[in-house]
Amino acid sequence: MKARRHQLLRVSTCILCAFALTYASYATVALLFAEQLAQQATLTAGKRAVEFDPLNAQYWIRYADLLDQAALPNQAALERAAQLNPLEPVVRIRLGLEAEGRGDYASAERELLSAATVSRLYEPRWTLANFYFRRGNSEAFWIWARRALELAPREPDALFGLCSDFSSDPIEIMERAVQEIPKVQND
Repeated sequence: MKARRHQLLRVSTCILCAFALTYASYATVALLFAEQLAQQATLTAGKRAVEFDPLNAQYWIRYADLLDQAALPNQAALERAAQLNPLEPVVRIRLGLEAEGRGDYASAERELLSAATVSRLYEPRWTLANFYFRRGNSEAFWIWARRALELAPREPDALFGLCSDFSSDPIEIMERAVQEIPKVQND
């Protein structure tokens, strides 16, 4: 009886291992296929890529790009990418700009601020300065213009142009955006 249980346990273990190896092989092939699909620039391929690997945020971003190129709604794909990778500022920026385009300014601001929270880089700050410029929010504009300039962008001309469009007073620009930022003042 003991030998029979031992043999049954060995057979069961072999079956489980075979099943696990089969599943691992299938998953590997499916992921490779999804990667191939994601590299293609067609809407059908993008959709299939997210079906094969629905947990890959980059595939959802690519699919959102393809939807956008086809002039189709892409918000759901961007939201899925944001769920999968909440630390990706590019997705938050895009969601914010799309919300602004729809006239949903509260959602736009929330998404753009979220992008600036997860990333200390220039693009979220620059985008927020632009957003507040378009909204006519003087206080927030100057805060984010200054924060963008603190990062000493290689070519700050566009940001200075935005500041000049907001105020034609060079003293105000100096005081509100540039003062105490050594790299900008020395350039």
